[in-house]
Amino acid sequence: MANFDGRPPYGDGHIGSYRKTTLSVGSFKPNFWGIYDMHGNVWEWCLDHCDWRSGVLTDTYIDKIKDPLCSKGSGRIIRGGCWSLDADRCRSSNRGGYAPSNSNNYLGFRIVLSHD
Repeated sequence: MANFDGRPPYGDGHIGSYRKTTLSVGSFKPNFWGIYDMHGNVWEWCLDHCDWRSGVLTDTYIDKIKDPLCSKGSGRIIRGGCWSLDADRCRSSNRGGYAPSNSNNYLGFRIVLSHD
């Protein structure tokens, strides 16, 4: 369960809701591991840098790379999709890129609290 544009069905699924805004954390049940809101709602800002040339480019997919953090480029990676996207783009593996100075209601952070 996630907050996204559910009007176009995902795969063989049914037409869902389009709420047109962000939702409070915990609006849906947690996933199998007890984690809330890992997809949709807001794009997650990441530490990785990126460049734009016909899509987001990073150096994190190089074979045998020792440090997967990309440090080249003027942009930052965002991932996970947001409330205004279709379900097929609301995956943690979905990546985009923005200038770090951007601010709007579909960019944010996913906060994790760990219990000992």
